[in-house]
Amino acid sequence: MMTCGTDLIHLPGFGERVKNPDFLNRSFTAHELSEARGSARKLAGIFCVKEAFFKASGAKIKRWADLEVYRDEAGRPRIRFSSEDLPNAPISVDCSISHDGDYVLGFVVIEFAEKG
Repeated sequence: MMTCGTDLIHLPGFGERVKNPDFLNRSFTAHELSEARGSARKLAGIFCVKEAFFKASGAKIKRWADLEVYRDEAGRPRIRFSSEDLPNAPISVDCSISHDGDYVLGFVVIEFAEKG
């Protein structure tokens, strides 16, 4: 079974949120914050992918920072998470981040094994 999730962020409003240290610490890992180097655009991409992952997976992750978005050797975004937080262990997870003007989009596709 395939599921997908998507999220769209308008950067001007999100830029205000990333000025709040509590929001940053709740939403991002230390690695994500280091890689983004304070860029609201990069943080918005990470946030979009996390939101899209939650929509696609039905995950019950307690803290957003328990999910990590990173770049692989080829520069593609990837997601690191614990399968314990998911109703079913996924076979594969793919994600994409796109930027256009004041908008950032995150898209996630998850393949789960068929039940039964």
